[in-house]
Amino acid sequence: MSVRKVIDSCLGLFERGFPHEVSLFMWEQTATFDKIISRDELECAFEYEFPKLRSRIRENGGYFRMIPLVSFNAPEGRFLRYLVVVSFSAFRKAWGTRRVLPRQIWLYAAADAAMRNASKDNSGNFFFYATVDGSLFILVFFEGRLCHWSEESGFGDGLELLEIRLERFRRFLRTDPLFSRADSFEEFRLKGVFERRLFNDAAHDPFWRRIDLKKRTVTQITGAPRGLCWLALVLCLTVSLLCRWHLQNDSYDCVGCIDPPAEELLPPKEFHEVVFEDVVDEVPYARPVFEKCELPSFHLMGVVEHKVAVVMFDSLLGESSPLKEGMRVGRFALNSIERDRIQLGCGDSTAIVEVGGEAM
Repeated sequence: MSVRKVIDSCLGLFERGFPHEVSLFMWEQTATFDKIISRDELECAFEYEFPKLRSRIRENGGYFRMIPLVSFNAPEGRFLRYLVVVSFSAFRKAWGTRRVLPRQIWLYAAADAAMRNASKDNSGNFFFYATVDGSLFILVFFEGRLCHWSEESGFGDGLELLEIRLERFRRFLRTDPLFSRADSFEEFRLKGVFERRLFNDAAHDPFWRRIDLKKRTVTQITGAPRGLCWLALVLCLTVSLLCRWHLQNDSYDCVGCIDPPAEELLPPKEFHEVVFEDVVDEVPYARPVFEKCELPSFHLMGVVEHKVAVVMFDSLLGESSPLKEGMRVGRFALNSIERDRIQLGCGDSTAIVEVGGEAM
């Protein structure tokens, strides 16, 4: 274990987190393979896709944070997925110096414990769901890394509605450009209620340990080493000084040695750091404009067994194309296929197209 990891572990021992009521959901952006999305561009994209949500945040004095989850390449370009934390209330001074974290991260700790105790590692691909206080929580770990989090209300004791939603999400896993790369996902249902022990375990996990919702960035480690951590740091420095003194006073001197010429180092690659600021900042008009939620023109020819929608795009010169739930039409995602119509969504925008109808 490196010195850095030892110090990080020590920092986690002394940090205390405060559970805050927020909402979490995964948000996706696409870019070209050589494009680096800046903070301003992300804020513009969020403004375009969720205007109602951002207005509500402003009205209530709340905030949002975007935590990078995963980025990957696909034929359509580079996909970047973020975990968005939304709060409709402001920070309170009573929290003091404690870190502020989402209350529901106890589910993350419960999922982590379930993965560690699983009979097979399944290459780190796991699908967890839980119903807590009438809300459905879905967490997906791809190759051992959290890559999806969603929350939906309206799931009390209705097992039929729950199974319909889960089956729809399983189809999404099979068609998603990232999750479809996995052979299978081990499925678990998490049970229980909020526990401070699980919340503390999650707060010390490497994924959450660098996050404090009170901070404008998500990469800063809060707190300072104390106690045994200071002792470990002093011991490391002492050993380093002793080794250096020993080398300088070594009796084996080099006679007639010639120092090699210094090699020229290549200049470091440019590093782009994404810093997410508070939502209350106004978006200047000079910021780059992202593509709005525009739906390509097509005709819905028919629906096959509620599973496949046959559409004809005007741009394909009369050729029909099959679509399944989870697939995209422009920036819109196909959310549901019903008996005589389909429903698509893009941020706060929805579109319903009936059989025989045309989407404009």
